[in-house]
This record gives sequence, C-alpha cells and structure tokens, in this order.
Amino acid sequence: MRNGYVPRCATRTRHFRRDGMKTTQRTFLDYLGAPHTHFIIPVYQRVYTWSDKQCATLWRDCAHAGETQSEHFIGTVLYSPDPELASAQTQAIDIIDGQQRTATISLLIAALADYLEEQGMVLEDGTDAAELRARFLLADGRNPEEASRKEKLTLSRLDRATMTAVLNHTDPPEEDDLSKNVVSNYQRFKSYLQAESDAETIWRGLKQLTIIAAEVEESDCPQTVFESLNSKGMPLTTADLARNLLFSDVEYEEQERLYDQYWKPIENLFADDDDDATSMNAALRGWLAVKAPRLRSRASDDVYDALKAFLQTENHSDTESLLRGFKGFCETFRARSQSKGARTADMHTTWGIGGRTKGLPVDRSLFGE
Repeated sequence: MRNGYVPRCATRTRHFRRDGMKTTQRTFLDYLGAPHTHFIIPVYQRVYTWSDKQCATLWRDCAHAGETQSEHFIGTVLYSPDPELASAQTQAIDIIDGQQRTATISLLIAALADYLEEQGMVLEDGTDAAELRARFLLADGRNPEEASRKEKLTLSRLDRATMTAVLNHTDPPEEDDLSKNVVSNYQRFKSYLQAESDAETIWRGLKQLTIIAAEVEESDCPQTVFESLNSKGMPLTTADLARNLLFSDVEYEEQERLYDQYWKPIENLFADDDDDATSMNAALRGWLAVKAPRLRSRASDDVYDALKAFLQTENHSDTESLLRGFKGFCETFRARSQSKGARTADMHTTWGIGGRTKGLPVDRSLFGE
C-alpha cells in the first residue's frame, strides 16, 4: 500500500433508465467495492450452486480480459435497497438477481488475497492482500463483534456459515451444514493461482469485468423483474421461483424463521433424489391440484404460473399457513411414494410433472391436507 492509498479501478460509469428501473453501467469491482455497503442474499433465494464449470468459465474470462486489457460484460445485477437492515453508517442492499456471480467473484478475490499474503506479494498497482479484504470482503462501519455482519456479502442461511469460515480462516461448519460449493470453489481458485502463478493477469481481468447494475424502485415489483431477467447463471427451477414468490413480501427476520421451520425441511425431503427439482415440482403441482383444482396445471411448465394465479385470485391465508400446508403435503407425498415402491413413486412423479398415468388417484383422498 502506498501512503495509505487504496487504488481504485478505472471507473467507466454510465447512468440511464430502462423499464422504470434506475440502471448504471459500471465495473463489477466498483459495484462490489462500494464503501459503507452491505450486500445481502435474501433467505428466500436459492443456495449457492455454481460449481467447477462456471468457475472455470469465470477464470478464463478474467484471464482473457486481463491479457487483452478489454472490458468483459458479465450481465445484469438486480438489487433493491433494504432500509430495515441498514445502519447509520452502512446501507444494506438485497441482491435479487446476481448472487451466484457476486459470491463466486468474492471467493476468487478471497483466494487472490490469501495467495498474495502467502507469497508476500504486492500487485503492480500497489494492491495487497489487506486492501483486497478491506475493500471487497469486509463491510466497513460494522461492529466487529457482530460476526454475521463482518462480511461485506451475507449469503443465505445454508451458505452463510461456510462463507464466514472461508473468509475468516476459521473451522468450517459440520458436514450437514457445510456448503460444499463455497469451499470447493475457493479451493479451486487457490489451485488455479498456485498452478499458473499469474495473479497480475487475473487482477487486471477482474478490473475489466462490467455489469449493468439495476436498482428496483419502490414502484417496481422485484419478483416480476426477477422472472424476466436472463443472467449467465444456473437456470432457475420452478421451486426457486416459487420460493422467491412465497417469501418476497415477508420481512427479513420472519423470512429466516419461516425458511428454517418450513422450507428447509421441504428441501431436505427431496435432497436424496436423483433429480430433486423434478420431485419438488411434482409435489408443488400436486399441492396446487388439491388447493385450487380450477387452476390445475396441465404440464410441468405451467406450475409456477398456476401458483401465481392461486396467490392472486384465490382466498388463502397468510404465508405461514400456506407453508405449513405445503410442508404437510410434501411429507405425505414423499411417504406415500416411498411406501408403495419404486413403480408407484415413478407414477407419482409422472403425474406431478404433467403425465397421464392410469391407476393413480389424483384427488384429495390421495394426500389429504
């Protein structure tokens, strides 16, 4: 570090408006390194899913951008200010779309910082490990005793403890609570750096990554915008969209309680399936067939639209009651499928995703409520 100077990325910021949103074209590092800013992944968002394929692509993109000194666009990041979680010193930002990229680049920066420290290395622009952590990984203005608020990026519940352990070099959570993708991707980036010894090129490439940062305003519906975005991340499943829809209007602390009490147990029911997304989609379709027969979806692709229509047009109770009912339905769905053997389980899933299986009752008596 030179006389306390923290080098900034070259700023190429352009402001404009599109579809009622305030949008800004900027470098990703200017977005992530915004001072006094705490980024939050809402509880209702899916877990961190990027694996070796996406990490390898990001690494190649950074290497190419660093070698050619050319901008590389990585998509749109959709966010919304969260006044409820802000403090006097720090603004809180909910990331609605872009958590996979934000988390992965944070892991790459963490690996780069650790590599620089281990090598006793300072980058050519004067950046060292301490500066990387201070600007991109730690939230300034926070009480250091608040462990969950020390990191600049707070992931959702299932990934949070693992990310904290990686960034702070502490013991990881127990196996059942460990986010394997967080650990493996951090280790993958460390191995890339150790094998190629080209930290300078990767750092130059990181500074060339650009995004469209889109802020959802009060008049916008985050869920509607979220559905319409097409990012470079993993495709969203019906369960991802349904979870987002059910939790999006619930306050943050209540989201965490409802997620732990209802949604996490639902996900665990199907976690051992070869295709857990298909199984959850089948269960969701079956639940809707019971709750709102008039809106029954005709195919797997119709399930989410049917859920939206149900929430908009049917008389239903509060979110917790809906989740309680869906959890009970999933438990029965799972138990009945398993108890009747593989053939019947296949029949349940075939019906649930839109098939026309004979011999399987599809009325209220099948699962109850």
